[in-house]
Amino acid sequence: MTWRKAAVLSAGVGVLVSCILLIAAHATMGTSTSSNAGYYVNRTMRILWPSSIWLMATEGIEATWTGYFIVALSTLGNGILYAVLGSLVWWLQRTISR
Repeated sequence: MTWRKAAVLSAGVGVLVSCILLIAAHATMGTSTSSNAGYYVNRTMRILWPSSIWLMATEGIEATWTGYFIVALSTLGNGILYAVLGSLVWWLQRTISR
């Protein structure tokens, strides 16, 4: 696998993880029976989607273009982070296998 393929694949995984966690957070929001589920989704978001902290900037502007833009930037940021980590793993694997 080339470096470019590894970086693009990792970035895709990062964006997919962000989308899945965003859907999970939306599904657990506001339900009284899933208060524990919402807590665990939030904790998982902080680990697997570090740039989700940017979502705090959407407080009160959730359904506006600015809010959507911030969510898109946060998702893109996670994709970039995963691409960097995937590139690092690719480089380590390539270095060790020599």
